[in-house]
Amino acid sequence: MSRVKGLASTLLKELQETSKHTLKDQQKVLQKRNEAMAAYRKIQASREGKSEPQVEDQQHLNPIADISFIDHILQKEHSLDPKDELHVENLATFVANHREYCILLERYNPGISMTQENKVRKTARRVGLEVPEDVKS
Repeated sequence: MSRVKGLASTLLKELQETSKHTLKDQQKVLQKRNEAMAAYRKIQASREGKSEPQVEDQQHLNPIADISFIDHILQKEHSLDPKDELHVENLATFVANHREYCILLERYNPGISMTQENKVRKTARRVGLEVPEDVKS
C-alpha cells in the first residue's frame, strides 16, 4: 500500500471516530430537546382542555460524512507532490489529536459538559447541603 493510501485510510478512520463521538453528543442534546418539547405540548394541551397530544416521530440525526476529498486524494495519488502529501499527513494527525484532546478534556474537566443544574447540585453536596426539588404545579 502506498503512503498516500495509508494516510487516506488513517484520515478516514479518524474522521469516522470523531463523527461517532460527535453524533452521540448531538443525539443527547436532541433527545433532551424532544423531551422538553413533548412536556411543553402536554402542558399546552392541558391548558386548552384538549386530550394529551400523540407523540410524533422524534428527530434523529443521520451521520452523513462527506469524504469526497479522500476519494479525490486517492485519484490524484500519483500526481500529488510532497507538499500535498504533507498536508494530508498533517490533517490526519490533527484530526486524531483533536479527538484525543476532547476525550482528555472531558476526562480531566468533567464539569465542562455538565449542565448548570448539575453543577449547582454537586457544589451544594460538596458543602453538605441538598438542593430542594422544584415544586411541580
